[in-house]
This record gives sequence, C-alpha cells and structure tokens, in this order.
Amino acid sequence: MKKIIIFILAVFLGGCKSIPRDMQWESSRDVYILRNKLQVGDVIIKSREPHPMSWFGHSAVVIAPGAMGDYPKLRVGYQEIGMYTWLMEPRSVVVLRYEGFSDEFREKFLTNAADSRNKTYWINFSKEDEENTYCSKYVWSLYMKTSKEIGEEMDIDSDGGTLVMPYDILNSKHFKQVIITGKK
Repeated sequence: MKKIIIFILAVFLGGCKSIPRDMQWESSRDVYILRNKLQVGDVIIKSREPHPMSWFGHSAVVIAPGAMGDYPKLRVGYQEIGMYTWLMEPRSVVVLRYEGFSDEFREKFLTNAADSRNKTYWINFSKEDEENTYCSKYVWSLYMKTSKEIGEEMDIDSDGGTLVMPYDILNSKHFKQVIITGKK
C-alpha cells in the first residue's frame, strides 16, 4: 500500500507540469464519424478526467485503418482496439500527426508496433525500461525507436522527464495538430 501511495504522489506531482499548449479539442464521437481522415501513426490524446487513472489524459496510436494500438490499464498488456470502442467514450480529443511519416518510417513503425505488444502495463520511474510500459510511454517508445532506426533524433517527450505523460506528447514540437472535424 505504501508503494502505491508513493507512486500516485510521484505521478501526480511529476505529471501536473504538463500544461498543454493551445489546442483545439474535438468531440471523440465526431472524430469517430470522420475516422477515414485518420492515418497510421496518428496519435490521439484524450482529455483529462477527475478519475485517478485519467488525471493525465490518455493516448493511443492509429496502427491500421480502424484500429488503435493501446495499453489501456494497469496489469493489462497491449490491446488492439477498434476505433469505435476507443473513440465512443464521451471525451474530448486532439489528433496529432508526425509530418515526417514517410513510407520508410511507416514500415519500421509498424514493425516496432508489432514487436512492442508483449509488455505489461506498469508505470515505473524510467521511461527507458523496456519490460513495462503504459499508454504514453508506448507511443513515445514507438516514435523514439523508429526515428533512431532511420537515423533521426526525435524525442516526443516535451519536458524530457523520467515519465512521459499524454500531455507531454501533446506539447511535442514534432507533431502538428490535425483538425478532423473542420470545426473551429
């Protein structure tokens, strides 16, 4: 119990510094309706909620048309989730796209996504640990590993801390927001 309390305090104190840049939040349901505009590699960040597992938002990545790659909860491994299930929760979302997502990047990215499906969802204090992962660390590691393999240097963790939270990705200079619904 003591470890859990220390963990929650550390995550809460470490994760609150990620105040998002000015973004246009969209309805997840509206994004689902227009899901054909999403591309492999797009990162979707869900808004924060007043629930301990949602204090920092949530993130996943499009890994195929109609499918999200996600680590949804503690002690559950990788889940390939249909977009309907992932986007029908009534939350606001931001869609991010890496503009350098070339054919070569995509090929290596999908290979790395397939190779990253054997981890357990667990948050520890080193994003470099390769045995465990969580939603935003999964996205971060896919982009980090893929960029290294094609000779780029890219860290999508905007604050460079020991943990990478969904809003750290939201603030990354490597992504541009994609407005799916066209609503301003």
